[in-house]
Amino acid sequence: MDQKKKQFEFPEDFIKSPIENLSVLKIIESINLIDEQIASSFISALEKHANLSAMDLNFHQNENQHSQEGLKRLGSVLAKCPLLSTLEINYYGDNIGNIGASCLKSSFANCPNLLNFTLKLSENKISDEGVLDLSLALTQLKKLQFLELWLSINQINDKGAQDIGEALTQLPNLSTLKLYLRYNQICDQGSSSLGKSLAACSKLKNLDLWVSENQIGYQGLSALCGALSTKTNLSNLELHFNANQIEQEDLKNLTQDLSAFIHLKILNFGFSGQQFTMQSKKNLKQKLLKLKRLVAKNINIY
Repeated sequence: MDQKKKQFEFPEDFIKSPIENLSVLKIIESINLIDEQIASSFISALEKHANLSAMDLNFHQNENQHSQEGLKRLGSVLAKCPLLSTLEINYYGDNIGNIGASCLKSSFANCPNLLNFTLKLSENKISDEGVLDLSLALTQLKKLQFLELWLSINQINDKGAQDIGEALTQLPNLSTLKLYLRYNQICDQGSSSLGKSLAACSKLKNLDLWVSENQIGYQGLSALCGALSTKTNLSNLELHFNANQIEQEDLKNLTQDLSAFIHLKILNFGFSGQQFTMQSKKNLKQKLLKLKRLVAKNINIY
């Protein structure tokens, strides 16, 4: 591994390492940062790496109720990395709840130069209250160009979807977004609000949007597609809409809605439902494959 790039199994391994001036740091298992003494030593060790530009922290699934402590100390960690441009935080399946999500609000203020950010918070019992704090935290990252945000398997309703969308509109340089919202309770209103906000992201060119397994009907999907189809600079779209509340009679209109994406060059589309006939699924797929200007397409309808 490059001497400027290094990964460690645990924070303690990094603390003990004599290596200095790393540019890229990855901690495979970061959960020990919930310990106050280890966290303090970790923060002190970061002082030897003033030029750190990328960091990856993984807080794997943990039954410990004190796992929120790691997020509470995250701000102090990030404060030692003023040049950080790439950050990945994985808190998947850790049940941090709304309290944990709110801890991020002050942490991101220490990342003025962040360009690329991956935040994995799926399966964490986060509701609209926590999403609001998270959204306020994201608005501080004004230079952000790439955002990958995992919020699947939480308790997010329409208000949460709206708050996420409004936060995204305040990221003026955002060009690539990967947003995972599977297995929540988002309905038509949330889908519509999210679509309007995404359409207002002026520099957004690449969008991966996963809203499968929610409660969105045709009205919500139509509004989402209608808003996104107006973005002439959106060239790469991956949209997954499996297992929502679209009915058989909606497919004809849905085909027309999706045909409005005349500016796309790359389309990946996932759609499923046992209530649809094989012929209606076939017709939808054929229509999408005929979209003008597409140079790459992957249509999964089942």
